[in-house]
Amino acid sequence: MKQKPKGFTLVELVMVLVLVGILSSFAASLFATRDNYDQRIVADFVVSAVRQAQQTALARSTDNVAQLQLSNSGSEWLGRISAQGGTVHTQSMDRHTFSLHGGTDMAAACSSLPSLPLQIGFDGDGGLTSGQNYRICVPSRLEVCVSASGYAYVGSCL
Repeated sequence: MKQKPKGFTLVELVMVLVLVGILSSFAASLFATRDNYDQRIVADFVVSAVRQAQQTALARSTDNVAQLQLSNSGSEWLGRISAQGGTVHTQSMDRHTFSLHGGTDMAAACSSLPSLPLQIGFDGDGGLTSGQNYRICVPSRLEVCVSASGYAYVGSCL
């Protein structure tokens, strides 16, 4: 008696891979929306502005203080870094359909925190002049956290 070979042919395996690829392309579009990317871009913008302000405070040898003001101007968000001599650096990006809220209350709901303009001060050691942690909420679930030592990150503020 002749045994029949067991297993799948190459054509069958290729067809399964093609079908899985087509189905996964439809499933990926359900999870990735433009709003998710916009929120992440805004969070990265805020972290970048905070880090730039911290670097400015560390680099200044005369007054050792820098202020970051996050505000909106028409269709743009502005990150303005100023020191004793005036504005040192300005960053801007397109404003999206959501608003930013921020403050030092880590337990409060994001919507109850003050909205723009937000002021964050840095001392000569790169830490916050208030000595308290600061939280900036990007709508949905993203938070930008700035620790009292000046470290900024996107994540859950504790």
